[in-house]
Amino acid sequence: MSEVKYTESDIKTLSTREQMRLRPGMWIGKLGDGSQPDDGIYTLIKEVMDNSVDEFIMGAGKSIELAIGVGNVVTVRDYGRGIPLNSLADAVSKINTSGKYGSEAFKKIAKSGQTGRIVDLDHRRDRMFRGLVNTVKGALNHFRADMVASARRIMIVLETYGNLNVMTTDDETAMLYNLLKDLREKCAVDVETLGLDAWIDELDNLNRALQAAMAARVDEIAARTPLVYSTVRTEIDMAYRALVRRIDALEEVGGTGEGAPWAAFITDLNVVIERSNNLMAIRKGKAAAGKKKAEEQEQESEN
Repeated sequence: MSEVKYTESDIKTLSTREQMRLRPGMWIGKLGDGSQPDDGIYTLIKEVMDNSVDEFIMGAGKSIELAIGVGNVVTVRDYGRGIPLNSLADAVSKINTSGKYGSEAFKKIAKSGQTGRIVDLDHRRDRMFRGLVNTVKGALNHFRADMVASARRIMIVLETYGNLNVMTTDDETAMLYNLLKDLREKCAVDVETLGLDAWIDELDNLNRALQAAMAARVDEIAARTPLVYSTVRTEIDMAYRALVRRIDALEEVGGTGEGAPWAAFITDLNVVIERSNNLMAIRKGKAAAGKKKAEEQEQESEN
């Protein structure tokens, strides 16, 4: 078998658009065929969902609809503000075009508890990752052959993982953990040759800090959820009482006999209310049973 030579002619510089078309996996992870949960198509769907969630947080939409239609066509609708028409062409055709670069329109997103810290850590982590990649790329042009060889081997590992910066925060955290593990265990000699230990340590620290901040935000949201439920339940109760008052008024006007115009509606509504009350009773019973079981298990463990 003849030796394959790797020379300067093999090094090419592509435009961003050309590079994305030739190696889309560096931007969205592996391509796949949709049969695996980490295939690129799901990364794209999650990016769309992230934008919808941002709109929801800003109060620009009351709901988010996700539908899978014929031929596995996925449709996401968020009832948000959309893209300003004069910027639509740039937004869908030019990379790094966004309305979130210091814009007042999205500052509310970063005002919720841990979210501001998460955004800051995520930006710092992205810059650190780009710095690591650029350092390795720079070593490809080093005058020492061993440095070039180490840089080539590490670039193979980096390209295997793709461009982590375009992944969702959770996916990037998991992928970066695996990448750093591979660099430390499988490329230890090359990492030492290029002097990348400090880069990797700092990137690992940022990754762990971001993971901790994400967990703290989950706890913060969990603590706030009962208050949200209480508020919604109060609004539902007020709407229900208003509906009952209107029905009572209609009964006074139209009567309550079998032939009364509102009799059928009132009968159907009572059936729905009874069904809802029964369902709530079942849920409360299950919750009480679950709590009792947990208490019994706790007592057994103490004994």
